[in-house]
Amino acid sequence: MNNRSQYSECLRRLQTAKVQFEMLQRAMDEAQKNLETSQKEVDDLKADLSGKRTAHLLLSVLEKKETLRKRRIDEIGKSIEELRSTLRSYDIRFRQLASQNDVSNKLESELRLLNLISTILKKPADDPEVITSL
Repeated sequence: MNNRSQYSECLRRLQTAKVQFEMLQRAMDEAQKNLETSQKEVDDLKADLSGKRTAHLLLSVLEKKETLRKRRIDEIGKSIEELRSTLRSYDIRFRQLASQNDVSNKLESELRLLNLISTILKKPADDPEVITSL
């Protein structure tokens, strides 16, 4: 082989290597672009997952607060029922005691009230204004 053919062979190999290099460079650039796209998707998915975790945590906290609120409302309801029962018992007892008072106690109470009104109004007990105030 002479120098000229060796030179041509070298040029051909260089051209082939250059074409291969450019193809590999394009493939590498494409792979880099795909990697960047994939990384962006991964970052977006991580952000989405983080948001969902935060939402889940907040929902869990709200659920616990709601459970506690319901429990407190139930306790308040029970306390109100106990209070109603107690008030009913007192009412029954008061009515029993009130019914045990006889007419003379009522008349005595009315007479004392009449005298008190008379004293406050500074008028005699048989004054019509005192009687109507009763």
